[in-house]
Amino acid sequence: MKKIFLMLFVIVGILNAQQVIDKIVAVVDNEITLQSELDFRINMEAAQKNLNPADVNLQRKILNSMMYVLNFVIPLALKFLENILISIQTRNSFE
Repeated sequence: MKKIFLMLFVIVGILNAQQVIDKIVAVVDNEITLQSELDFRINMEAAQKNLNPADVNLQRKILNSMMYVLNFVIPLALKFLENILISIQTRNSFE
């Protein structure tokens, strides 16, 4: 009987010891944005502009800007770099 209580105590202890380390707040294609990344950006902008980091509008603005970068800016930059590489390869093949 003592063994059963001991096992039960250990199992309950393990279940209570589980802790969330980070959360996914957004997924764009294969890229994820973590809560810790969002919090960092919110705190950085709030400190730079002397704003309240708990402001929901600020949080929404930062998350939207992060999603804009993932959706539009990075793919556009990658396409631009790809075109540059193709141009360089084409130029080198004629030399």
